[in-house]
Amino acid sequence: MAKLAKVTQTDALIDAVLTDMTNYGKDWEVALAGAIQRVDHSTPNGRMGTLYVRLYNDRKAAGKDNYTGIKPESIPSFIQKLQNKVTGKFVTMSEKLGDSIDWDSKTAGGTGTDAFAEYCDRLSISPISRTNWDALHTATYEKLEELHSVLRRKQSYMPTEPLFTYSSDKPDEQDPSIWLPHHRTEGYDDAIAAATLVREEAEARNDENMLSDILLAA
Repeated sequence: MAKLAKVTQTDALIDAVLTDMTNYGKDWEVALAGAIQRVDHSTPNGRMGTLYVRLYNDRKAAGKDNYTGIKPESIPSFIQKLQNKVTGKFVTMSEKLGDSIDWDSKTAGGTGTDAFAEYCDRLSISPISRTNWDALHTATYEKLEELHSVLRRKQSYMPTEPLFTYSSDKPDEQDPSIWLPHHRTEGYDDAIAAATLVREEAEARNDENMLSDILLAA
């Protein structure tokens, strides 16, 4: 697999996804993303690493029983959520590119490419050829994995999964209160396939719930 000659877009992509996470997601994800983005450091990994050390020291100073702040151990789990969302951005990029191509075909070469270019601009990356998506996704994963592996070693006192290119769980069929591993992917293609499937399943559930609500009101 060819690596990008200058992987200058990885930090920009991670930073854009982190900023998104300050506004959307579960409460703990939003709170942690906000705390990370408030750290004074030039790189996303630097901010996450700095916050980990800061939270660790804060808890040590307060005493484990008295500490009520964010647990530093939540940061590796957060990095997996971050990686999942990075992968999700590539799924959306594919959709935007498809929309652009479809629009161009209908308008005899109009301005359809704007949809893809505008989405890339929102992610703070330059529009790149689809043949380079694998390299950018891999470079971004490797950067996050570098920090994640360091934090895993620091907290060897508890089980922590390695970082996957995409990871998701699903409720046990017999006991929905128990969540079991669903997707654990390595590599770009498997990550995109898993993220696409999870998105399609979520959309199908939303459609079913909407239909159910309508039928109940009918």
